Amino acid sequence: MARLAALVFALAVLAAACKRPTKPDASSGLPHAILPAVGDHLPTAFPYADFVGAEACKECHRNEYDGWTRSPHGRSMVPASVESVLADFDAPPLAVADGTVTFSHGPDGFFMEMTAQGGKEKRRVDLALASGRQHQLYAVRSADGTTSILPAVWSTRAKTWLPLSLYQPTELAPSARNYWGTRDMLIGCASCHVSQAHRAVKGGTVASAVVDLSINCESCHGPGREHVERRRAGRTDDVYRDLRTLSSVEESRVCGQCHGFQLKRYVFPPAADGLPQIFVTSLINDALRPDGTQHLTSYQYPGHVLTAGFARNQLRCNDCHGPHGLEARDKDGASAAGDASNKQCTTRCHAQLVAPASVAAHSNHSAKTRCVDCHMAYSWIGDDETRHQRTSDHSITVPHPQETIDLGTPNACNTCHTDKSPQWSLAALKKWGRKDALVAREWVETIAMARKREPGATARLLALLTKPGTPTYLQASALDLLVIQPLDPSVLAVVAPFATDIDPDLRAIAIRALDAHDVQGRAHWRALGLADDHPFVRMETFSMIKDVETLAPADIDRDLSDVLSYMSPPSDGLVHLITVRHRRHELPEALALLDLFQKVTLPQEQRALNVDMVRGRIQADIARAGAKPP
Repeated sequence: MARLAALVFALAVLAAACKRPTKPDASSGLPHAILPAVGDHLPTAFPYADFVGAEACKECHRNEYDGWTRSPHGRSMVPASVESVLADFDAPPLAVADGTVTFSHGPDGFFMEMTAQGGKEKRRVDLALASGRQHQLYAVRSADGTTSILPAVWSTRAKTWLPLSLYQPTELAPSARNYWGTRDMLIGCASCHVSQAHRAVKGGTVASAVVDLSINCESCHGPGREHVERRRAGRTDDVYRDLRTLSSVEESRVCGQCHGFQLKRYVFPPAADGLPQIFVTSLINDALRPDGTQHLTSYQYPGHVLTAGFARNQLRCNDCHGPHGLEARDKDGASAAGDASNKQCTTRCHAQLVAPASVAAHSNHSAKTRCVDCHMAYSWIGDDETRHQRTSDHSITVPHPQETIDLGTPNACNTCHTDKSPQWSLAALKKWGRKDALVAREWVETIAMARKREPGATARLLALLTKPGTPTYLQASALDLLVIQPLDPSVLAVVAPFATDIDPDLRAIAIRALDAHDVQGRAHWRALGLADDHPFVRMETFSMIKDVETLAPADIDRDLSDVLSYMSPPSDGLVHLITVRHRRHELPEALALLDLFQKVTLPQEQRALNVDMVRGRIQADIARAGAKPP
């Protein structure tokens, strides 16, 4: 859902551009070769034909397949049925801000009826979304291809219905601005809740398809057709990805595809090592707290990559979570469910804490205290208990009550001792001699200061960048936060080396920071970014340039090619390019791009842009400029 923000921003920019009078176009009025050969299909960045689906894996891996079908991955999105729907459709109606949602069921399925000003609308549930560990949502498919989330959410923990408006703007009336039925969940949710989403353009009609509705084996292991064909042919040699052999960094790229907050809708082919290329939002994003814990939707990647175990290549997701059933386990693969959860920490890592007496002495609590109680405390998503949704701290740190006092972030002590103050927790830790828990961490303070653009934040960010051992994710966050700080030429010396770093994420963010602080060298940094070998750096550089008259035609053409090749769907990239052309007074080119937008987008995306309004504005400007449409 959050990924719609980029498109919404681009739409607003385009709408503003359409309202401004344009200057006469000095060109011939005819577009140059602006459209690459897109053929009859929308290019995608993954080899769609090389995927076979989870059913093919069942032939040889029945135990793993059965575990997967019971897991949250295997139930991320499934057809609605008596077995899959967890909610109480006999429950009383749910009152929401602008009406009522009524529930019912029968032999022909499960239903929600929305009553609002202007009438009633009854829809049958087609899909159940989310595994149900905390929530389950329900979706319907419309004739125009839209898949929309119905406006009531079932809390499996509280056993009650909640309004979808707790999570995103939602209205019941079809005429309302935030009408639930016009928001396509496949735009924002599909990349993580279904497998290998694919969009094709056939005969002028856009169609979407997926390999599997749920998160399948190939989402983690990669395309499996060649593996399956070799096995069926009796061959034992393999090209398939064995996740057991991956380092912590390598594995994080697999899990981070979904458990990190991905930037925009970039879909790049695998890197040279065959693993996914991911670009995760930094701590500039308020979906995360300054300490890396999840404030909004549960993305565990930031916390995980900030752990000491990750830095030492001693901690992988696979060490604590079974890869197929996702059950809790220890490093030897034995169950660590329920009361055995401490085994996740003591097996091969903290063996000195196996004995109950050791646990009691270490924790200053009873021997029944679990490691996760203090080191992976839960916090409420959105700091809002009414959502009935919690997530655990995957940075696996000690409690920091001083950060609660100074910054308002949660800490493990007061998660349990809700009747006590952070000052009380701090005093207890001091009494026990827990020196590492008595102060706010310097890097957390720096992130919090920089978010607020406080005086001194720039110097602290530069110090964080140059401090030995700073994790790559924190470096990316520091660079990102430098972009929003007041102009400071001293940034140049520290940040310039990152513009040629081996990591394309660091390169892209460094170029943005240099663009903000090195006014004299701005043209150099932009040229460097636009010519980068990696399309992510090129597209990020292109999207930051607001004075679009400085762009060369070749830069615009290359960005269009990148958008069509590496964005899925390409809608927000195309909207930005239309805006660029319009602002440059290249009106026929803008109109041609609008035609392309219609060719490769779904009706709901075209409604969001209001294509007819935009087309009318551009045509009117063409008429005023005396240019001819293509």
